[in-house]
Amino acid sequence: LRYFTYGHGGYFSPKSYVSVGIPFEIAGRKGKFAYQLGTTLGPQHFRELAAPYYPNSAADQAELEQFAAANPTINIQTTYPGQTRSAFAFKINGAAEYQLTPHLFLGGRLTADNSGDFNDAAAAVYLRYSFETRKSPIAFPPVTPKPYYSGN
Repeated sequence: LRYFTYGHGGYFSPKSYVSVGIPFEIAGRKGKFAYQLGTTLGPQHFRELAAPYYPNSAADQAELEQFAAANPTINIQTTYPGQTRSAFAFKINGAAEYQLTPHLFLGGRLTADNSGDFNDAAAAVYLRYSFETRKSPIAFPPVTPKPYYSGN
């Protein structure tokens, strides 16, 4: 389903996937600053099956196969190949926030991970205003707003 022809979603969706990760996290608060940093590292293994070019349309797939058979010198592929792969997997995430004034906070967050042919990363920097005066220590770990959209 990782391809971009009719019937595929353009996303990583293997038949089987195994990953073993060792997590590590640190977090702290010092005065008006709070932070959190984490990572998970380890091996991954996945298997992806071969897929027809048009999985949702038997008629379109049959037409492509007939065209390929009628034109053998052109070498037209009618399926996407499958694959089996083992690799190193990671996930990294972090957040930090600093209280500039009793009402104003500056912060950010970062996430990145991988899985097979899929890599995802997102980052956000924000300025947050509190209508109520904040007299207690800054939140720990930092409670940062989630981005509305995170993409590659």
